[in-house]
Amino acid sequence: MTTNFIKTFSSNISYSFISHLLVFFLGVIRAFVVPVMLGVIDFGYWQFYVLYVGFVGVFTFGFNDGIYLRYGGQEVDELPWKKLRGSFCFYIATLCFISIVLFVVLGLVDLSKEKVISFVYIIISIGLTGIGSLYIFLFQVTNRIKKYSVYNLIDKLFFLLMLSLVYFYMADYNFKYLMLIDCLSKFFLVVMMSIDCRNHIFGSIESFLLSWSEYYANIGAGIKLMLANLVAMLIISISRFFVEFYFTIEEFSIFAFGLALTNLALIAVNGVSAVLYPAFKQIDQEKYKEIYEVLSDVITVTIFILFFTYYPIYYIVLNHLPDFKEVLPFFNILLVISLLQIKINLSINTFYKVLRKEKELLKANIICLILVIFLSLLVVMLNKKLEFIALATLLPLIFRIYSTDRFIKNLLGSHDNNKLVFEFSLITIFILVTNYLSVSSSLFVLLIFFIFFIYFHIKHIQTWLNLLKGIR
Repeated sequence: MTTNFIKTFSSNISYSFISHLLVFFLGVIRAFVVPVMLGVIDFGYWQFYVLYVGFVGVFTFGFNDGIYLRYGGQEVDELPWKKLRGSFCFYIATLCFISIVLFVVLGLVDLSKEKVISFVYIIISIGLTGIGSLYIFLFQVTNRIKKYSVYNLIDKLFFLLMLSLVYFYMADYNFKYLMLIDCLSKFFLVVMMSIDCRNHIFGSIESFLLSWSEYYANIGAGIKLMLANLVAMLIISISRFFVEFYFTIEEFSIFAFGLALTNLALIAVNGVSAVLYPAFKQIDQEKYKEIYEVLSDVITVTIFILFFTYYPIYYIVLNHLPDFKEVLPFFNILLVISLLQIKINLSINTFYKVLRKEKELLKANIICLILVIFLSLLVVMLNKKLEFIALATLLPLIFRIYSTDRFIKNLLGSHDNNKLVFEFSLITIFILVTNYLSVSSSLFVLLIFFIFFIYFHIKHIQTWLNLLKGIR
């Protein structure tokens, strides 16, 4: 690796991490303020909107993912902009057509007033999210992580600003205002990025056939990855669909609130994942085995540290959000689910993409999804408790990590599974002590384990520190 590469990678990591750290703090404010503003029922409808908006990316048909895979690691001026501009026209036309069709379908179905309003905003989000994600992917592809980080932060700041105006200057507010604010935030961001990228986005295009060929090629390259990501989202979100369908709106609100809190752990860390793929594409494949092993070690430490976020959140919910305290008996399980996503997003998914194993990633995700659906159905039929719904997601997720981790290690020529067994042991200990011990006692036990962990891994930690020193 050249000195220039290391400096660029270090700089990108720093920008992305700082941006996501700020987004994390904004997310904390949002996660605790919004439930207080709305109450249990309105918060449930807001989370209904959030749930479905998370899946509007399916209507891109993998176009953005295709650009990401085909052009990852290239400089912005190296991209074939004339062909890309033409393909963008087809892309936007597709999003508009889908939105119109869905509006027609919405007028034909019988839904409650609240859900009709929610779906109107969801459909509006299709175009805004699709165009916004296109810009974000282009920033990531061309390694312009600083721009990506800035716009990621602006989106959340604008939302928080509008939320503050509603909170302080309106006497009456409900979930509809938050949906409007979210759409306005997306629109504002799209306008800003369009102005910023105008020299590349606007201009001459290739012929109809070449533009269509580029559009089709990007979909062909990216649809497997898009489907893999979609299934991965379903693995985590299918529990919310089951709760939304089989439980009350109040129970859905409680469950979604717990997931919203635990997902905060992902925000700051995921800033790193945006940098990894284009960076690894520039590295010699002979280094992949070493990188994967080091990355796994770092993730294990990160997960252990983030276990301790359980305690301040537990205290805040118990003492300041009593309407949502029903989430506490299974909050530890939801937290583990989110922390396991760190390993999946940072290491497993990244290496599947780098090694161009999107088809295998899709298969692994489908198997995991089938297991989640099967266990969730059993819970609904035998024992309708929210904690068992959470377990129905956790257990298949552990199996997915085990199988996909072994797949990558076999490809890279590594057969060390001890680290993975150790990670799962830590997870088991965390769930057991938080379930069966008092809050203070479980904290004490985890601190003891953490001290021993640091002691036995001091050599690894010293290696990481030396590596960081070298990068600096």
